[in-house]
Amino acid sequence: MNEYFIYPGIGKIVLVSKNVFYKELQDKLVKLESEELKLIDRLFNNYSEFLLSKFLMDLLDSNSKLAKFNNDTFRYMLEFIEDLIPEKYRDTFYENLKTLEIESGIEYVPLNEEESKNKLNMGGYCINYNRLVIYKHTIDGLTEYAKSCENPDEVFGREINRLFFHELLHMASSSFDKETGVITSGFGDSVSLMNRGLTEGFTELLSMISIPGTLEINSFYYPFILLSKQLVYLVGMDVMMKSYFGTHDTRLIEKELNKIENNEGFSFGLLSNIESSFMIKENLGDVKQTFMGSAQNLMVYYFEQKMIKAIEERSISKKEVEELITDFENSLIAPEILSLNKLNSENYVGIDKSLNAFRSSKEYILSLLNEAQLKG
Repeated sequence: MNEYFIYPGIGKIVLVSKNVFYKELQDKLVKLESEELKLIDRLFNNYSEFLLSKFLMDLLDSNSKLAKFNNDTFRYMLEFIEDLIPEKYRDTFYENLKTLEIESGIEYVPLNEEESKNKLNMGGYCINYNRLVIYKHTIDGLTEYAKSCENPDEVFGREINRLFFHELLHMASSSFDKETGVITSGFGDSVSLMNRGLTEGFTELLSMISIPGTLEINSFYYPFILLSKQLVYLVGMDVMMKSYFGTHDTRLIEKELNKIENNEGFSFGLLSNIESSFMIKENLGDVKQTFMGSAQNLMVYYFEQKMIKAIEERSISKKEVEELITDFENSLIAPEILSLNKLNSENYVGIDKSLNAFRSSKEYILSLLNEAQLKG
């Protein structure tokens, strides 16, 4: 049997010979698409073994403000991001890189008294100034945490690199129009809807894919990482990438969801529930809300409908269905996950309901699978 692994949004990836991977569809091995191949290649790329494109190298060298960050790890991050972005959507990344400023280790100064009472900001990317900041207290906190670990230098390196990568992804997917004052970033813009919950969750998901071994459960965005991952299983990684780096909205995502279930109210409700849950959590903290549970409940519904359709059309193998069920189940938000994320699970009304719905869906999908007698 060939070695294989499951890549979220792509499926089963099979090693067919040395450094050659195919994906399995309906019990057949097929070549990976170009964007899929790049993602797989990045998984096995060592930090020190890369060749920056001449164009990207010239851009980096032309920005003297980045001179002190121009090391192997930083160049790896830039190359990784360049490869992630669909080619037709790279202009924003290149333009921002020309004037990007990075400030690391500066003191955090609250803007007002209310802000000083809240949790300290770890850092961020300021879109209208094209400036990336990592604060001193963040570096100090990670340093202290790393000291309690078996390999402090390794742990600190991974976590600080994840933070940088997260903000660099924002840089690569954001723009500011000085004439209109309009900001576009990730899945939204400042005119219609920013979709910050989905944007932050997917940004963190990509940063953790790029820097394996990071402590994702500690992330403030962890529930939204899981919701983003669920969405990848529903609409695919390509649609997420094009929306995040290119169209800066959720039209493509909604289109794919409507193919699963032709109900615009459901697709709109799912995305608005994610955003409402995020804004409540960010601005009010760990308070009682129903939006997160409702979002996950809709995800489960879409997953069931997608699996039913695939089984009825016989466009999927038995093994693929079983693996997708397992992978989707592992991406669900559960009370114990919320507790590990230092949240009161009782505040997230509807999470238990969505898990019960998944258990029922799983049982129904498996029964259909047995009746259909699919191969594999």
